[in-house]
Amino acid sequence: MLYVSSKDIFFLIEMEGFGFASVLTMVFAGQVYLRYKEPSIPRPIKVHIALPISLFLISLGIVILTFYQKPKESFMALGLVAIGLFLYFIGTWKQKPKEITDKINSFNILIQKLLIVIPPDNADEVDWE
Repeated sequence: MLYVSSKDIFFLIEMEGFGFASVLTMVFAGQVYLRYKEPSIPRPIKVHIALPISLFLISLGIVILTFYQKPKESFMALGLVAIGLFLYFIGTWKQKPKEITDKINSFNILIQKLLIVIPPDNADEVDWE
């Protein structure tokens, strides 16, 4: 809704680009971190360490430059990323309090009713892949 309320398309493009660069920076930093801390983890693709390091530095440069040039858009995008991370951690929290679980379930039921979602006749026939 925040995106839709803005009348300046370039503001939205810059804010989205900054958010994307921030997330990419975190992803590449995580790749480098895991390569050193957990080198024996099986990976489907193993690239030379120079690639994630260089991509991290490039993404970090984009983030720093955007922060310098467009601080308002940068802080708004970081705020949206922080809200997303907060909601992610709430959603993946294993032992949620009953109040939170009840609210999530009631929200799910509301969305299912709005979208007219019904369970399949036979759950064994559903192809999940």
